[in-house]
This record gives sequence, structure tokens and C-alpha cells, in this order.
Amino acid sequence: MFAEEKKEVLDFSAEGIKAEKLGDKSWYVVNTYSTHEKRVAENLKKRVESMNLQNLVFRIIVAEQEVPVMKDGQPTGKMRMKNLYPGYVFVEMIMTDYAWFVVRNTPGVTGFVGSSGKGTKPFPIPREQVEPVLKMD
Repeated sequence: MFAEEKKEVLDFSAEGIKAEKLGDKSWYVVNTYSTHEKRVAENLKKRVESMNLQNLVFRIIVAEQEVPVMKDGQPTGKMRMKNLYPGYVFVEMIMTDYAWFVVRNTPGVTGFVGSSGKGTKPFPIPREQVEPVLKMD
């Protein structure tokens, strides 16, 4: 007779994540390819929604500022958005193994600031360093 196989079922639903001890939400900085910040932010927002992770990932911000368009050293009267931190997206989240996995495997994400990339989780950035970015949003 065949031995009975055991299959371990992993629960990544919101209810399953609630069972995991959750820490405080903190701000993290995600590395992206330069000029792909908005695309990464949109991809990440869609993933959070589709995977029902609103209880782990709260805010995703691309820091931008409106600046005048210049031509030949003179303002044209038009305005455009300028990315203040090219290659970076700010994410407010609770760092669990699953949330970390979802964010770092989002298309366009190249890693986290403060992580060696060798399986170590990143360190959160202090809130006072994020305050200027939040005031722009």
C-alpha cells in the first residue's frame, strides 16, 4: 500500500495573516528602475488590492513636486511634475514575511533600501525623515 501523503496548506489570506503577530506599521523605501516609480506604485497598489493586503500595506507614495516647464531659460507658463527621489518609492507597511515577499516581487522593484539583498529584511526609516515627503502628498 502507498503511504498517505500529507500536504501542508499555507494560508496567505488576510485572516491567515492576522494570526501572525503583527508589528507596528513603519515606512520603508523601495528601489525601482529610474523613471518607473509611478508604474511600480500602480503595480504595487493593484497587488495589494487583489491580494487583500490592505491590513499590511497602507500607503504608497512617489514624491513629486510641480515645477515650471522651461524653454531657452524662460518659463513657458506650463507646469510639470518632477520626481524628487528618482528610483525610489515610499511604502508604509507592517513588515511581515508575506508583505515583504509581495512588495519585493512586484514588477519593477529592485529591492529595499536598508536590505543587503541576501534575505535580510530592511530597516524602517525614521518617521521624521518621511515627514517632508508626506507634506508634499
